[in-house]
Order: sequence, then C-alpha cells, then structure tokens
Amino acid sequence: MFRGRIHEIQTLRAANWRDTGELIVIYGRRRVGKTALIEHTFKDLPLWKFEGIEGEGLKIQLVSAIQSLNHYTKKEYNLRECPSWQEFFNILKAELELRKDHPPVLFFDEFQWTAEMGNTFVAVFKSFWDNTLSRYKNLKVILCGSISSFMVKKVLRSKALYGRITQEIHLLPLSLAEIKSFFGTKRKAKEILEIAMCFGGIPKYLEELNPQLSLTQNLHELAFTRNGYFFREYERIFLSHFGANRHYETIVKALSVKSLSAEELAKKCKLQTGGTFSERLEELQLAGFIERFTPIYQDSVKSKAIRYRLIDEYLLLYFSLIAPFKKEIEGGTIEASQILTNRSFQQWRGYAFERLCMRNSNLLADALRFSGIRYKVGSWFSTRKESMSGIQIDLLFERADDMLTICEMKYSPILNAAKISDNFQSKLQALANHYPRHGIQKVLVLGLKISVPSRVLQDFDRVLFAEEVFL
Repeated sequence: MFRGRIHEIQTLRAANWRDTGELIVIYGRRRVGKTALIEHTFKDLPLWKFEGIEGEGLKIQLVSAIQSLNHYTKKEYNLRECPSWQEFFNILKAELELRKDHPPVLFFDEFQWTAEMGNTFVAVFKSFWDNTLSRYKNLKVILCGSISSFMVKKVLRSKALYGRITQEIHLLPLSLAEIKSFFGTKRKAKEILEIAMCFGGIPKYLEELNPQLSLTQNLHELAFTRNGYFFREYERIFLSHFGANRHYETIVKALSVKSLSAEELAKKCKLQTGGTFSERLEELQLAGFIERFTPIYQDSVKSKAIRYRLIDEYLLLYFSLIAPFKKEIEGGTIEASQILTNRSFQQWRGYAFERLCMRNSNLLADALRFSGIRYKVGSWFSTRKESMSGIQIDLLFERADDMLTICEMKYSPILNAAKISDNFQSKLQALANHYPRHGIQKVLVLGLKISVPSRVLQDFDRVLFAEEVFL
C-alpha cells in the first residue's frame, strides 16, 4: 500500500498557473519509488506511460513506445509508420489533438534508456516540446529516470531543455515517519529503527520484507541465502547504474571501510585523480550512494579537508554483513545466527545507528528544543597536526546562541562507562580548544532502552532514547 510522499503528491497535482504546459523532471536512486509515486498521484486521471528498455537501441525503444501508444489509443500503429522519433511524435501529436480539452498525463519512465544515454533524443524531444506539447496549457509531461547523473547532466543541465522545465523533484528515501506509517502497527518501534538502519527508506526494500517474519528471519531468508533478494541486489544496482565499469564499485568498496579524501581514495583504488575520477565521484553522489562533506567549521567547498563517505544503508549492510561471508552463503555453509553474532555485526550496528542519527539530526534538534535557533550541523574532525589522535566527532551542532551540542551515539545493551567517559573527554578538550568562547551541551543518544550507569548520567547533560526522539 502506498504511504507518504505528501509534499511530492501536492507538487505534482498542483494546478498549473502558467500559459504553457508543465514539463516535470523526477529522478532518484533505483527502488526509491518514482514510478509508484507517479502512478499513485495520477491514478484517477488518464496516464500514458512510455517506458524505456534498459540497454536497448532505437528500434526496440520505438517498438516499446508504439505498443504503449496502441494500448492507450486502441489503434494499431507500427514501426513502418514511425521508423523514427519524429514520426512517432507526429502520431502522438495527432492523438493529443483529439484529446486537447482533457489530455492525458504523458509519463516517460526510465527516460535515460529511451534516450539511449545520449543527447540526440533529448534534442528531438525539445523540438516536440517547443512546437507541440508546451502549447497545451492543461498538459503535464513527466520525464523520469533512475540514472540520476544522466537526468541531471543531460536533462536538467542540458542546453536543449534550458528554461523549459517547470518542476524538478529529486525523490529521496522515505523519512522515518513515513517508514513507520508504511508498517503501521505490524512492527514495534525498535524493529522499525533497525529496518531503517538496514535498508534506509527505500520502498522496494521495505516491500520485500515478509510482515509475518521478524527482521532477523527476513535477513536470514533474503540476505544470507544465495537466492535471497538482498544477496543478489548488489549486482543489479551496479549493472543498472554503471554497466561493466568496475571503477565505481572499487570506489564504493573503499568508502565502505571509512571516509577518505579524494587523494586518499584515488590512491586506495589505484586510480588517477583528475577529470574522469571527479566525474565518477559526482555520479556516485548523484546516485545517492556517497556524499562529499567537510568539517562543520569549514565553509569552502574547495577545502583540502573535503572527504567522501558511503551513505547508502543497503550498500553498507552488504559490505559489512554479506560480502565478507559471500562464499559461505553461496555454499550454504553458514547460518544467519553465525553472522548476527559475529563481531562485524556489532560494529556495523553501531555505525548504522550513528548514520541514522546523522541523517535525522533535525529530529534531535527538535527533541533538544533548539530547532528554532539557527545552527549548522555536521561532522567535526581535527588533523593529526592539531591533535595527536586525530579526533573525529560525527555529529556536532554549532548554534547561533554560542552553544555547541555534541552528540555521542551508542547502540548497545551494555555501556562501558569508563571507556565512554575517557573518549568523550578528549573530544570535549579538542572542542574547547577550537571554540574557546562557546558553551558545550553534552548529549548521549541511545539506540536501545537500557539502564544508564550513574557515571554516564553525570557526564552528560541529556540522555535521549532513539524510540522517543525518532518515532
């Protein structure tokens, strides 16, 4: 059942105030629910969908489009009548003219495949838009694609369509509130958070989970068996997005271990820095797999402190818990219980919870009641020149009221009070040296509802539990 996306639905359904038709571009990661959003939004209106076929050439793309047109018009056009896109658009124009008072929504899905990942089709489409489609004031035309780099570079930034696109939607994963709504009462709060840690808010992944089984049972069947959906999904992602070019995979693998600068990343991957390498990083960012970030105190995007990190929850799960045991899973010689009691699982779970907190930092600001104050949020780290240990703080709020809110995040049934205190003190000292005029609020965010040792309570100003903050 469709859940969430209220803002996007309102945007798509909004009345057109322009003198021309609407040209809407939607893009986002595979499985994020772009097609479902459009089909749900316009379920009570005529919707003509033309879907590109992955990896096929002009003839197959045309045949697919003609078959779709025949389905909607109840006619029998064929390839002889429209051997090129110009002829196809001429026929489409005639059909629209018959319906000019109530035209259908035109939906070009997987637009990058229709365009064969090139500029020629975009130029032809531009002419059709200028001379025909734009003249229907009550017409909505949607270009949708899952290869975000193509949709951004070849469509949104293209000279051909410059100034013509009326609305752009970068569809992101579901929020925690939408994930909760997706499951309703079928999942407890703890399990909803753990599902978000495993798969983020990717609707297709949530749909794959059997509601009659626990998350652990689902992981056993879907991730830790050789025919499981999540065991095979990794290859599908890279083949669809990047074809046979393994350099993208090499970059993602390197970032699954830790964040790196561009220079460190290139060296790790044995690649040359420069234009091609930078393009690959940008394409991985546009796909939603990695992000570029700088320390919170650094404003310049050209800073040497720029780093890259892997942010896709599924890929992080894959590299932590599936890839290391791939041979055993394929051979059927390992049980889910062995993986989920392995030390690597505990490490992954801790990092996954930190990422959950970072992704939902606005909810932490709400819970701590400073969301009405202007603030910057991000990571903070010192260089080894500034600190012998190279201290890193994953989540810090720098507030306009001259306060810093530093968050320590733990997902464990047992807290080592002494270790937490010692590590935290070194972070506090580094912050005090860097921000001598700021006060510091110390916050501990716990993923599990546990009894908190008195020493920990003394060391922190606030202790928050994830269920209460995020759900």
